[in-house]
Amino acid sequence: ILCLNSLDKELAKHPNENPAGCSQEQDIAFVLYTSGSTGNPKGVQVTHGNMINNCFLWEHTFQLSSTITAICQMAFFSLAVFQGDLFRALSSGKKLVICPNATLMSPRNLYELMQQEKIDFGEFVPTILRELSHYVTNNGLDLHFMKIIIVSADRWYVREHQEIQQLCGPGTSLVHVYGLSETSLDSTFFLGTDLDLNQNQLTPIGRPFPNVR
Repeated sequence: ILCLNSLDKELAKHPNENPAGCSQEQDIAFVLYTSGSTGNPKGVQVTHGNMINNCFLWEHTFQLSSTITAICQMAFFSLAVFQGDLFRALSSGKKLVICPNATLMSPRNLYELMQQEKIDFGEFVPTILRELSHYVTNNGLDLHFMKIIIVSADRWYVREHQEIQQLCGPGTSLVHVYGLSETSLDSTFFLGTDLDLNQNQLTPIGRPFPNVR
């Protein structure tokens, strides 16, 4: 822990101006380690350009800076979803609420945290969203306060997509996203509220985000 007040003399030696920008879009912003489906860890080099486009595609598609209030961060810091939530919060100027693991494992505590912190944006893995859905349904509650719910990282069926949609309000976007670390987290998205799909089929991965092919 650094106490800035105790470093006054040291800090006073440095200039007050913002440092000059030196990163180009092709430069590496960070390395994300992932096992994918092979089980063999590999480092994926994510560039500044990759992350700029990831911020752009979410803002362009869902206008986060004018739509949401707070983002619930539910992934471990070593996972790609954490990077996505962190950069979405930074680029939209919104609050990032770190959800303790114990809270995440309790649907009741998770729901209470969302209410308390006015969370209206969250990216869920299906397991967590299923448990939250059961708690909400069994207790006569709803998810109308959510502006954007993202589902990713595992199998998600059309019937589940429709069940969650019924718990949400008309202003909620329920989004199934698909992507790989190599493509900077998010590649495609699916809303599909008006499509006539078999309830037992897997939810489609949808269409590409802007600037993604």
